[in-house]
Parts: sequence; C-alpha cells; structure tokens
Amino acid sequence: MPFNKDYSLGIRQYLVSHYSSEPGWLVSSESNPQSYHSELSRSVFCLAPAGWELWSVRFFESMLLGCIPVILSKHIELPFESQLNYSSFTVKAPEQHLEKLPTILNEIDSESILRMQNALTKVWKLVTYQRPPQKGDAWDSIILELASRVKSWQNGAKYDSW
Repeated sequence: MPFNKDYSLGIRQYLVSHYSSEPGWLVSSESNPQSYHSELSRSVFCLAPAGWELWSVRFFESMLLGCIPVILSKHIELPFESQLNYSSFTVKAPEQHLEKLPTILNEIDSESILRMQNALTKVWKLVTYQRPPQKGDAWDSIILELASRVKSWQNGAKYDSW
C-alpha cells in the first residue's frame, strides 16, 4: 500500500509495516465501501491516524459503525470538545507510543470496552448532520458551541483561533 512520504505524518506507513501481519489485527486495503464498512463494524478498535490533516474521516466512520476510535495523535482538536467527553468512547495513543499500541489496546478490559461501545451509541448523532436537521445532531452541536463561545467572549474571554 504505497503512501506519499508526507501523508499522515508517517503514521500510516508505520502501521502498515509493523502491524499488517500482527495476529488479531486487520490493516485493510479494502477499497469497496461496503466491505470496508463491514470490516469496521466487526472490529472492536479502529485506528484513526491522521490523513493529510491531523484528523481523517476514519474517525467518524468508526464512530458511526460502533467501533472504538483509536486516535493516534496528541495534537488533535476534535469537534465539539466542550460538549463531548471523548475519553468515554475513544482511546488516545500519541504517535510516540505506536510501538506500544498492541499492549495499550490489550490492556483495556472488557468492561471498559463495553462502556465505550455503549457511549458510542449515545454520541454518534452529535457529530453527524441529519437531513432534515434533527434535535441533537451536529447542527445543534454547532449552535451550542457558538453560543458557548459568544457567552465566553461576553464574559471577557479573549478570542482565540479555535
């Protein structure tokens, strides 16, 4: 699976070279969306490395399909962080710990996994845009986020660049 040397900060290249043959791991090269989504929905953890940016669509796909996203960056700002407790339904493994990834994931007990999977069923809608818009979807999340920032600014907080 060839990657541009600058793509994903080298993380995807590392994952392919180190974990493609790891027992219990599936490093997919599937390009058929139905097959790929089937793989995600059967998985417990889904790696969500950077793409061309610090995030990728893999993060959202895994959330929607009930697979616990494994965020592989410590420098990522996720949407609606003021509203969502990401630690309740994701695993964060900074890129400098990639070699420890199997150990990190294997040490998560089944009770914690079930708790995270249950949390996913409650939050996925908050980051998706429904048509027509529905109460509790990403449209609501944006409005709540903007209202929170306006209130913060009205209370004297300085504008920062998100």
